[in-house]
Amino acid sequence: MTKLVVTLILLFSFNSQGKTLDYAPTTTLASSTEMSVLEMYCTGTPPFKTMTCEFTQKAIRTNRTAVDNAIESNKKLKIEDLSTDKEVKRICELAKSKDLPSHELPSVNEVYKNQIAFQKKICDCRTKKDLDCAKEAIVDQAKIEQRTCKIATTNYKLEFNKISDKKWMNTPTPQGLCKVVNAMTLEWDGNFKWTYTQTRLSADSDSELCKSLDVLKPVVYKTGDMIHKVDCEYIDLSPSL
Repeated sequence: MTKLVVTLILLFSFNSQGKTLDYAPTTTLASSTEMSVLEMYCTGTPPFKTMTCEFTQKAIRTNRTAVDNAIESNKKLKIEDLSTDKEVKRICELAKSKDLPSHELPSVNEVYKNQIAFQKKICDCRTKKDLDCAKEAIVDQAKIEQRTCKIATTNYKLEFNKISDKKWMNTPTPQGLCKVVNAMTLEWDGNFKWTYTQTRLSADSDSELCKSLDVLKPVVYKTGDMIHKVDCEYIDLSPSL
């Protein structure tokens, strides 16, 4: 009996270690650091020395510093800015319009109502030349922005080459204005779990625009939980830029 148990254990161990990938993965992976998921659809033929994978990243973005940014910006605001600033002038022209926006959905109308209230307040402040009033209106608008979540979607395709038994990697090449070099890897656990890791290896450090980019900080997506508690009062469904 003991010999039979040992034999079964050895067979199970051998089979689990020797598993091969029978089909290209189609799955959804969750980020370990942000409210984001990655839908992955791969194609290829066994033994999958190469795989072509299409990705759709869906992320919830929030501006958690909107109020702080508004307060900092207000420090530079001057009373004459209320009269000369082109954006304030445009807002006041909108506030005078009799053709106010409306929508069939009450949720959208609520947003319109907030926008109109802000326009009227900032224009009243302008008429009264009340700087504190204007600063308050700007912060109130920033509070709404900070409670707004945006759903961002990005699509891209990658070619992967097999580099070990259960691991694949792209061929990193410089991309974009910052000449960013990203290394992406796919790892299979031998069962149903996958891990996608993106690591920015380098970027053009001579450009002021690119100096702030982090390097050598892996972004990881893996099979796991995809439900998040979100502190949003508004959802922005406008297209991602």
